[in-house]
Amino acid sequence: TYKTIIQEFVRSSYSKIIIPAYNNRKGHPVIFPVSLKEDILSAPDNQGARYVIRNNSNRVKIVNVNDKFIHAASKAKGIIISSLSKSKYSKYFVKAKRIIK
Repeated sequence: TYKTIIQEFVRSSYSKIIIPAYNNRKGHPVIFPVSLKEDILSAPDNQGARYVIRNNSNRVKIVNVNDKFIHAASKAKGIIISSLSKSKYSKYFVKAKRIIK
């Protein structure tokens, strides 16, 4: 997943929001161009990156990936299960949160 989305980001001259998808379901990690930094930082806390994606839909590029390492949690649809072992997943990815204020 990472290699595929990074290659697409480079192809876009670092200008697109790159969102991986598996079986037509969008997931993570999403790559944002640095030009959207202020938009991300000023996005409403209850919307975060989704707000930036909606307001920049013309810059979004969906990239289909062939592996299952995409976790898109939602109350309605649940989580896409990773093909990585839980121990490997927890070793490298603890949790996501906004860390820049």
